[in-house]
Amino acid sequence: MEGLVLYGEKVSNLLLGGLLIVIGGAVLLGGYSAGFREFASAEFFPALIASSMCILGVLLMSVGWLTRGLPPFRWTWLTLLIAGVIAIALNIGLAMYFARHFLLLGPPEYAATIFLVLAMAVAFARRSHLRAAGMTLLGLLVSTAGIDIITGRLRFTLGNEALFNGFDFLVVAPAVIVVGEAMLCLYSPQLWFSTFKRWLVPTLATGPRWPLLLRILSAIAIAASLWLAWEVHHSGWDIAFAVCFGVFGAICLLLGWNRLVFCLALYYGQQLEQSLRQSLVISRDELSVFTDRPFSALLLWIAFAVLAVAFALWLWRVVRLRRPRPALPDVTASRSRP
Repeated sequence: MEGLVLYGEKVSNLLLGGLLIVIGGAVLLGGYSAGFREFASAEFFPALIASSMCILGVLLMSVGWLTRGLPPFRWTWLTLLIAGVIAIALNIGLAMYFARHFLLLGPPEYAATIFLVLAMAVAFARRSHLRAAGMTLLGLLVSTAGIDIITGRLRFTLGNEALFNGFDFLVVAPAVIVVGEAMLCLYSPQLWFSTFKRWLVPTLATGPRWPLLLRILSAIAIAASLWLAWEVHHSGWDIAFAVCFGVFGAICLLLGWNRLVFCLALYYGQQLEQSLRQSLVISRDELSVFTDRPFSALLLWIAFAVLAVAFALWLWRVVRLRRPRPALPDVTASRSRP
């Protein structure tokens, strides 16, 4: 079981990079590349995401091939606690400071705010920033399914009426997180425990106890998540979607793909697209609308700075771990000499 988890970690970047290239290439070949002719069109956002997926997929496969032997980066719980306290304090402080100016904010500021939230989620990813960025793009692409909010055109529905309103967050999020965990535990509690130990608590030495009880609890969790999916729209398609995304969540758990940023991008995807396209309509397809307004420009600069610092720290870690270490002198050989 441990060997399967370790193997999954080594090929994680390669598999996610290949998946991004395949999906992004399929979207572009499907005709959405025409959206770049008019930035505010219904095809612009999916085409932009698909192009970014192809670029990031190539980068992920290259990085995965070069860094297969490196251990994954993990935040310590103390560091996460300090970062969370600082983030909450800054959030409250900025909210109190800009409260009187929030009514003056428009779509560019909202789009820049969502971009900053997603950038911080990628930067604080526990295992890999690039894989977190890939899962963010996947979440944004999934959020574009359904009827376009402005033009009314259908996107990625495949003629299925159940997809006219897109994928509901209350169906996808519990499926990816809860059903994925429960499926893996139902199949093998030892394998589920190995992934839990590998990605979250590496110092945990004990093994899973009461495997029968864990399987029973997993079955209950799956049943509860499927019942929630049914209660959202009373549609059998939602149950099928929950099962499919549950399988996807189990694969993400095995390969170390960040499911939380996927759900976060799915939640904010439609709001980001709406704010982005409204901004481009107001400015007549001028991208300078995001830099001419001071507050949106400030948020974008902060987001790019956060991503740059995260990438610089990752690059420094790769160089430091790849640097050959000096060989230690043989103490036993020197002692045996007369």
